[in-house]
Amino acid sequence: MKRIIYLVLVFMLFGVVVYAQDSTRLKAKEVIFTVVEKMPQFPGGKSELMHYINSHIRYPAIAMESGISGTVLVRFVIDKEGVVLNPEVIRILGGGCDGEAIRIIKAMPKWIPGTQNGVPVSVWYTLPIRFSIAK
Repeated sequence: MKRIIYLVLVFMLFGVVVYAQDSTRLKAKEVIFTVVEKMPQFPGGKSELMHYINSHIRYPAIAMESGISGTVLVRFVIDKEGVVLNPEVIRILGGGCDGEAIRIIKAMPKWIPGTQNGVPVSVWYTLPIRFSIAK
């Protein structure tokens, strides 16, 4: 009886792990490019991207109280359908700014995907998000 319960638990855990890996939308053998002929583009271009960030950013209270300002560097994948995936902070600022940068990236609409030889491909994209306190 214990063995059956153990096997059921193992299968349940395995199912969760398989589902979690599937949620990234990227296939295991899919190549993620760093540079392509035509890089991914935010709908409306760079000015709309800056407008999106500025209108959605919320300065973390801890950062404001501590006087923390600077730039968080976030890297993420724009897949071949334009969906933003796997955001990660590659330059930490602290004070809650890193989490806020990730929140903004995760909430982004679909991008125009990058292309290589005229075919949409997944591309790594790095974006600086500036936090500054107006004086």
